[in-house]
Amino acid sequence: MIIQKSEFISYQLPLTRTWISYQGSLEQRNGWLIKLEAGGYQGTGDCAPLAGTGTGTQEEARIWLEQNIKQFPGEEVENLLESLDYLEPPPAARCGIETALIDMLAKQQGLSIAQWLNADASNEVKVNANLGRLDETVAQRLDEVSDHPVIKLKVGMSPVEQELAWLQQLAEVLPADVSLRLDANQAWSYEQASKFISALASLPIESVEEPLANPAYEQLRQLQQRTAIPLALDESLKELDLTELWQRPPVKRITLKPMVVGGLLPSLRMAQQAHEAEIDVIVTTTIDSAVGVWAATYLAAALGKKGEDLAHGLATSQWLLSDVAEPPRIQHGAITLDHG
Repeated sequence: MIIQKSEFISYQLPLTRTWISYQGSLEQRNGWLIKLEAGGYQGTGDCAPLAGTGTGTQEEARIWLEQNIKQFPGEEVENLLESLDYLEPPPAARCGIETALIDMLAKQQGLSIAQWLNADASNEVKVNANLGRLDETVAQRLDEVSDHPVIKLKVGMSPVEQELAWLQQLAEVLPADVSLRLDANQAWSYEQASKFISALASLPIESVEEPLANPAYEQLRQLQQRTAIPLALDESLKELDLTELWQRPPVKRITLKPMVVGGLLPSLRMAQQAHEAEIDVIVTTTIDSAVGVWAATYLAAALGKKGEDLAHGLATSQWLLSDVAEPPRIQHGAITLDHG
């Protein structure tokens, strides 16, 4: 198929409330929809840079798209897909372009994107809810996520003792079949992380993500050896030697964001390497538009059986006051996919 048309369209999506993490706060999600046409098919992808996450900046993405996307017409779809690494777009731009290209190829073959990535893609993807920051009001917000068995909370923004007290209070009212996924976004020193994680043994904690401000393999390994709770790496994957990660894993889990990794194919390759190293993989969004959430959902489904038992971070559309399309529907903590 030869590309006949290419464009990128900006969007601004206000959040329902301020998103707060150790890395900062966010009021609005900005990005571009990448739209390509070839052979009578239209492909759409999301390019949504988010400062401080490794996606590249808004300015970097805008400049690259302005300089390059008009050159796409006349290119063969599969050739362009194979050339993306050579063209070196910023990660979020690469994700959007790659998704649009795969979208057209999947439609041409009568497949969903998940099936195009993996013929044995799952039909259902479990998801965690996201309640934002851990604070004194978190228990009052539980009714927002009553349908989810895993609830994610941002930690690391208040003193360790205070957050542990809030977690204890929350655990007392948490339904028996619900667990908590905690994300510190590299907030703690080794001593703080050790103190925090050691105090979690009696609490319903599903995992702890990015505990260390300065992630180092030996310290991560020591933390993981002291607890049965899976520790996870996310933003620090950009900083660490992945060869060592696969050869001698210091933690039990990694989190992949297509917008950060640079698309579905490189994310799937990383997931396969992780699984070979016996590391679990969670797929999450970066509070993307519905187009980005769908792409991440297809990636999670493409993990097949190795991703079926874990809840993925895909329930972020509720944070957007408006959206560019209809996001995946979540029922009973899961997204059901129709691959027909």
